[in-house]
Amino acid sequence: MFLCFTLLITSCRLSKTYHYNDNQERIFKIVKHLKNQYKYSNKKISEYLNSNGFLTTRTKRNFKSNDIYSLYKKGMIRKNRIDRTFEMVVSNVRIIPL
Repeated sequence: MFLCFTLLITSCRLSKTYHYNDNQERIFKIVKHLKNQYKYSNKKISEYLNSNGFLTTRTKRNFKSNDIYSLYKKGMIRKNRIDRTFEMVVSNVRIIPL
């Protein structure tokens, strides 16, 4: 006996999903924590990062409040895209006798 079926798997993890380096990941986690846990404003978060010696990744300058807004918004979009889940679908199931 043979069991034949079609299995449809959809995944977002077929390619490299994380393009953040370690420093970017660390900054995003700090911003997310301060924003969600302590309800800090973008300005207050930028002041915190600047006072602790963090610099922006590309231009190596101090953070501004609009940098924090973009970093948080795009980081959450990326996180939601990577963490989404899909269902597996099994169809056309049939048993073929020998």
